[in-house]
Amino acid sequence: MNRLFLLRHGENQANLTKEFSCREVDYPLNEKGRLQALQAGRALLGNNIRAIVSSPLKRAVETAEIVGRLLNLTPIITEAFREVNVGDLEAQPPTKENWAIHHAIFTQWAAGKDEVAFPAGENYRQLCERTLNGFLTACRHFPNQNILIVGHGGIFTAVLPRLCPGLALSALLQSKIDNASISEVLVKQRTHGLTGELVSFSRSDHLTGSAADLVSELPDKGMFT
Repeated sequence: MNRLFLLRHGENQANLTKEFSCREVDYPLNEKGRLQALQAGRALLGNNIRAIVSSPLKRAVETAEIVGRLLNLTPIITEAFREVNVGDLEAQPPTKENWAIHHAIFTQWAAGKDEVAFPAGENYRQLCERTLNGFLTACRHFPNQNILIVGHGGIFTAVLPRLCPGLALSALLQSKIDNASISEVLVKQRTHGLTGELVSFSRSDHLTGSAADLVSELPDKGMFT
């Protein structure tokens, strides 16, 4: 059995502007984001984490590096944990109308429409396949170890229901997943992949001071309903 700690990256410019950011738009952490990463790293001390695996986006890599210095680990970078590929939306301004398209696609995914895709982007099946394969690869490389995955709110929210029986994507879409929040999952390797049990979701009580001044990850979570 592996214990996975899922750490969302610290704050960056796109969190403030609400820009779509998965490939071309790629900001580093801002000052608050670096502080959030440091506090998250301190919170993870004592958990016997043996590996850090990160998304290739700058905000995630920088978060992983800050935590890695505290844990004395060098992050492994993989495409598996890149943020949801929203395709053509990334080149569009973060307007209410464009975010409505984003929300509508997630809502269709929650309704079981796996083949609905972002224009020139990925569908739910493709997203889950690449991310779950990333989890599986990490667990095979570090069997029965505690692993830190540094990634994004979109992929963690979308994929956890496929990893953990009983979780519903519709329910998670109503939950917050803040910058530098930590989720914890116990996973077992099965013949055809992994099965997980969610221990905690999006904890951010380790953040204090200015690091705890959190911004919403989406312009309007109510648009999911």
